[in-house]
Amino acid sequence: MKKLICFCLLFLFLLTAGCSDKVSQTDRSTWATYVDKADGIKISHPSDWSIIVSKVPPIKTSSTSITMENLIHIYTPDSNGVVQITGFSYPTLIYSGDIISDEMYEVMLDSFYEGSDGVSATSVIRDNTPYTINGNSARHLQLKLIIDKTQMTSDVYIVRYKDIYYTLSYLVIDPSAQKYSATATEIMNTFKTVEWSD
Repeated sequence: MKKLICFCLLFLFLLTAGCSDKVSQTDRSTWATYVDKADGIKISHPSDWSIIVSKVPPIKTSSTSITMENLIHIYTPDSNGVVQITGFSYPTLIYSGDIISDEMYEVMLDSFYEGSDGVSATSVIRDNTPYTINGNSARHLQLKLIIDKTQMTSDVYIVRYKDIYYTLSYLVIDPSAQKYSATATEIMNTFKTVEWSD
């Protein structure tokens, strides 16, 4: 099960390989909002950050599956960093309640060390503080990764809505993208789950 969790969490990193020096806007009145009705989410970003949405191949086992139809990439103006969003589910019978339990957080932390083809974590930095992002339980961690022999860092939030776990991450593809880290955190903190009616 840990290997599958690892695949779900790291799947998004594998899809970013190869996709202005000015710092992005901080005035949120100029930000755009991406709304994904199929996946029931929305997120805002500076208008000079580009968004690329791609379909997620279905992955299922008896206990988990990738549930979002779309994989979302929001690139910095220079494309050296990217905020990524994906989602996967666990039945509530396995991990019940409305929060991300310490047990589930530990499973996710451990899974990053399992690695997958072309990806390995050299450091997983835990954050024991529970967070809330727009009403949803969240946990945080930081990663140092080697992706296809290139060192990268990632700031990750795991957000829970019912039995769905979303990963919101800012992947620094090139060290120059560190200058966008504060804006990336602001973007991730605009993430909302939305119930859609027909």
